[in-house]
Amino acid sequence: MPLHYSLHPNYLSKEPNQYRAVIKNQETFTREAIIERMIDRGSTISKSDVLAVLEEFGMVIKDIVANGGKIKDPLFASRTAIQGNFVLSEKYSSNKHTVKIHLTPGKDLQKAIQHLAVKKTKTSLPVPVLRTFKDLTTNTNDTILTPGGVGELKGYRLKIDSKAKNQGVFCITETGTAYKAKLIKSSAKHILFLIPDTLAETKITLEVRTKLQHVTALRTGKLHYTLSLATQQ
Repeated sequence: MPLHYSLHPNYLSKEPNQYRAVIKNQETFTREAIIERMIDRGSTISKSDVLAVLEEFGMVIKDIVANGGKIKDPLFASRTAIQGNFVLSEKYSSNKHTVKIHLTPGKDLQKAIQHLAVKKTKTSLPVPVLRTFKDLTTNTNDTILTPGGVGELKGYRLKIDSKAKNQGVFCITETGTAYKAKLIKSSAKHILFLIPDTLAETKITLEVRTKLQHVTALRTGKLHYTLSLATQQ
């Protein structure tokens, strides 16, 4: 399977039009998963035997490191170092100094990377993500909204500049009319707002329009389901 990546603006670079590669959908393999793959490859050793060998291998590695030794294995190499400044007469102190372990890939891992296929994928632009909606008037989730009541949205990238006229929570009707809600408060993961009391059409879609950090264009996120107006009593 190739290593998938997409390009995103590099805001730390002083050069214009610079982008950085972001790895996408990279699978993680636990020790259990690695053992399963060993068995799937036709190994005649039982799963319990493999686990026992790896446990012993790990214990020996930890013992070597705990006693100040260096590791040089075809898969990885390790060494320890001490961080922090000393004066000539000073001894190591855990209050000022830290022992660190440094890991580097061994020759076999370095060779494996040479055969790794790399594939560029389409960059997905960041947008506000609306996960859930709650109508606080009826205390119901993800189904109805009450005109004139208070609504609550949760998700991420939801922070809104209340002074910007083109940003906010918008109620979109089936005919495409957008009603801007009055904002009570917003944060990156939470919004409280007053639902417009002029809504008349029965089906409503919620949108959040905002400007994200390092992004000049307005971004829009939508609730992935429609809401119905609460029945008027």
